[in-house]
Amino acid sequence: MDSRTIQLTPAAHKYGNLNIRPCGKEFFPPDVFGAPSKKASLGIPVTLQVDGLPNPVETDIPTDKKTGTPRWIFRERKWVRDFVRLHNLRMEDTVTIRRLDERTYRVSPNNNIHVIEKECSTKHEKPLTELHLADKTQKKLLDIGHDRTCNCPKTHINCLPAKEWLKCQLGVWQFVFRSPL
Repeated sequence: MDSRTIQLTPAAHKYGNLNIRPCGKEFFPPDVFGAPSKKASLGIPVTLQVDGLPNPVETDIPTDKKTGTPRWIFRERKWVRDFVRLHNLRMEDTVTIRRLDERTYRVSPNNNIHVIEKECSTKHEKPLTELHLADKTQKKLLDIGHDRTCNCPKTHINCLPAKEWLKCQLGVWQFVFRSPL
């Protein structure tokens, strides 16, 4: 179905305001836009299925009191801070809102680099250095099927003692870095 990508602003962290202006008015049903306050009247809510949160969120979009134009935030906002914290999202990361049907949307993070870093750090492993690249390309840990055939500790990548491994590496390094002159 149709989807939109939006960028997180500082307000997402501080107030839970997800700036949905880039989605445009035509992305949402026309009756979702409610009055400025809950007391005045609510729009007919849409359902947000938010990645990582157990329960869907029912919300409408409030309008400005003076102009009547959309305020471009979801009225229910507590989930935004939970979502940002859960996925360890940072300012300027992007989020995709995908329309599943007329009144149901899926909200998911695009930049899962920080999530992978968090998973690595919780396993007491060092995060992959490639994850610190400034270009924020998506990286995923590669699951390579393997079976251990030895009784070495799981932290070892081979059965060689460190001294023997280093000797073997020196031969490789010399071959690779030898000058053609």
